[in-house]
Amino acid sequence: MIVYDATNAIVGRLAAATAKAALQGEETAIVNAGKAVLSGDTDMTISKYYRRRLQQNKGDPDKSPKWPRRPDLMLKRIIRGMLPKKSSRGKQALGRVRAYIGTPKEYEGKAVPFPANASQLRCASISLEDLCRQI
Repeated sequence: MIVYDATNAIVGRLAAATAKAALQGEETAIVNAGKAVLSGDTDMTISKYYRRRLQQNKGDPDKSPKWPRRPDLMLKRIIRGMLPKKSSRGKQALGRVRAYIGTPKEYEGKAVPFPANASQLRCASISLEDLCRQI
């Protein structure tokens, strides 16, 4: 089992690594999901995800895309976008991924910091927790 600490981790790189490990059959847990960082202009990022939350299918609202407001579920939704979710292989891979807002007791001391972190960024960034709070 791989346990990543998402503190200051870049969301896209973390999600790609997690999706790849899940497709290879590895159980993956991500702790401190709210502290992961999205790079780019803060206002543009907030408006992008806010517009995604407002999308709806008027003919059948149940088929509208669902974007959660909780940081752990938002991270899992981003990972789901990198998996072949319509195949059984992708569904099983998504079942092997766990995301947590804090650090559960069973993962204390086991979490490995993700190598690609926000200190390498030269642009503005926003944490998932702040993004979810603003949308």
